[in-house]
Amino acid sequence: MIELLTAREMAGLDRETIENVAIPGLVLMENAADGRTRALLEHFGGAAARRGTVVLAGPGNNGGDGHAMARKLANRGLPAVVWLLADRERVRGDARTNLDLLSEYGVPVIEATDEAQVAQLVPRLAQAGVVVDALFGTGLERPLGGRFGQLVDALNAAHARDGGPAVLAVDIPSGVNATTGEVLGTAVRADVSVTFCRPKLGHYLYPGAEQVGTVEVVDIGVPNAWVAASEPGARLLDGRVLAPLTADRAPASHKGSYGHLLLVAGSAAMPGAAVLAANAALSAGVGLVTLVVPEGVQPLLRDLFPEVIVRSLPAANGGFAAGAFARLEPLLEGKTAVAIGPGFGRGDGAVALVREVATVAPLPVAVDADGLRALEGAGSLGEAPAPRVLTPHPGELAGLLGTTTAEVQADRPGAARRAARRLEALVVLKGARTLVAFPDGTLHLNPTGNPGMASAGTGDVLTGLLGGLLARGVDPGQAAGAAAYLHGLAGDVAAAAVGETALRASHITRSIPGALRAVSGGELGEPFRWR
Repeated sequence: MIELLTAREMAGLDRETIENVAIPGLVLMENAADGRTRALLEHFGGAAARRGTVVLAGPGNNGGDGHAMARKLANRGLPAVVWLLADRERVRGDARTNLDLLSEYGVPVIEATDEAQVAQLVPRLAQAGVVVDALFGTGLERPLGGRFGQLVDALNAAHARDGGPAVLAVDIPSGVNATTGEVLGTAVRADVSVTFCRPKLGHYLYPGAEQVGTVEVVDIGVPNAWVAASEPGARLLDGRVLAPLTADRAPASHKGSYGHLLLVAGSAAMPGAAVLAANAALSAGVGLVTLVVPEGVQPLLRDLFPEVIVRSLPAANGGFAAGAFARLEPLLEGKTAVAIGPGFGRGDGAVALVREVATVAPLPVAVDADGLRALEGAGSLGEAPAPRVLTPHPGELAGLLGTTTAEVQADRPGAARRAARRLEALVVLKGARTLVAFPDGTLHLNPTGNPGMASAGTGDVLTGLLGGLLARGVDPGQAAGAAAYLHGLAGDVAAAAVGETALRASHITRSIPGALRAVSGGELGEPFRWR
């Protein structure tokens, strides 16, 4: 996994490099400009040569990066012009040095310090081959307005037209919060974003993730050891998290070598949830699955998958009856993990069963769906005898936190972290860019998955994968990340086969083997590119 930095973490590393490694800021800016110029030429060199490059420069160091890029393009004989959206006298430090150098390289600088001047420049955007967004970098926290918002909106309109300019963002598109992914009023829509040192959280969190295009990372000289020592709180999952699933099995192993999952799921109204979760658990390589359903549901499932042991508990209104845990407890014997909640319903018996399993079962427990509703108001799970992993969607997490779905979506990382700390459990917040939050504040972000997975039953597949991995003895934190990554990757494989519109949960389950083969065969593209 690679570190994902916040704006504050990146600023601290930049400052430490300048102060303690004795690499001047001007050298770091030069290194960054080298990498970004190479990226521009690789992606858009033809357009830059034919129609030229417009650099939109703000007053800070992001603008200084743009000035340096314009100089490097000019020195290659490529036409470039800088539009400076600030009074020249406000530009300071290394940015000012690079701005003053432009005259030596014949790069025109046009100042646009008010909306009227910007309006005069806007028609020229359509004539550019490439536009470099060097207005604001990772430190922006306020909404774009005035001439900046005016120019960003005009750039996006030009970019969207056939034959419009390509757009390269310096660090992150202006208007995207580098820490939260929030769009601050309006934001540049880039084809490529070239950042330095490490990707930022905002590159991968929606809605900002829609603006960044391809992410590339330039090494400018920040020591890797310092990045690790800074203990960034977020990391990006990659195919390495699937090592427990892709490793060769021991020749003398048997089904008992790979764990026994107790899956408590389903109801008369939703028997399919149990089917999806059980099939996914088997695809995670668990040795045995015992599925426990309410009485009356068992006959519906017996012939659906011969590999699964099916047991039943007393039922009430199609769901689990009160006192069901007394009958379930003996079934914990010989199992290595429990997954509970898919298709459960919200009857009193189901609520009581989930609460008792979550607090008493001496095994790792994954809780999903209606099982999470049963935990609302139940308090911390920190006294449970084994790890607990919760897999809420935003609405379910809102119930656990006593807040609203909108508030969760406004700050997904913060909400997931709060829940993990408060409940003393791992929290897998589902959605676009699923997050795994640890009680200590660590956050893992999953880059796989697609909008076609926004359909019924996909969460049950994730629960099955997670339960299977827990039953196999995989560390709960790694199991949560592996389940999220594989779930999204199988969704991507399925979408490639059937399209996002037609994608169903059962397609995802059937695509798990293909996803694992892709990982084993090294066929995966990277979520960003080192440059």
